[in-house]
Amino acid sequence: MKITLKFIMFLIYTVAIFWIENYVVLAGIGVFQIILTLLCKISIQEAIKNIWKLIPFILFTAIINIWTMGLNEAILICIKLIIVCNITYIFGKTTTAMQISKAIGNLLNPLKWFGVNTNNIAVMVSIAITFIPIIKQEIQNIKNSLISKGINMSFINQIKHINYIMVPLFYSLLRKVRYIEEALISKGYVEE
Repeated sequence: MKITLKFIMFLIYTVAIFWIENYVVLAGIGVFQIILTLLCKISIQEAIKNIWKLIPFILFTAIINIWTMGLNEAILICIKLIIVCNITYIFGKTTTAMQISKAIGNLLNPLKWFGVNTNNIAVMVSIAITFIPIIKQEIQNIKNSLISKGINMSFINQIKHINYIMVPLFYSLLRKVRYIEEALISKGYVEE
């Protein structure tokens, strides 16, 4: 029940961020998150690296918002996105995939009245969350392989030759999905 409450609070906190329009309140939330990061014993440098990786997405959102809504709204959205990305990072570092799966299973419990198998949904969510670092590692392995073959993996070349990354990635992921399916069938989670 504790993890379910934590998950609900995370969702409410994340949604509430986007309703705030005051810079002072957002600055206070930013300070609160820095304190929360330190209390959870998460490296501030790692949190900054995580946000730095998302800068292209945040800048793209800012450009769209400047064009459609104006500079003030764009700055507000950027600050909100940074805050939400940071709290998501903190939540991800302090919660395992199984805990998230259990929380979602608990939240979906009322669907059992309608004949929905919430355990299957919880297992699917757990597998999906577990797959994220696997995909990240696979992409890095493919990039390292291409670099060792002498292919320049600059950002522009990655976009130009996305098929060099995506085709092996899909083959690898499909192979892993087949192994997971076989494991789930053998353990009785899924009928053939």
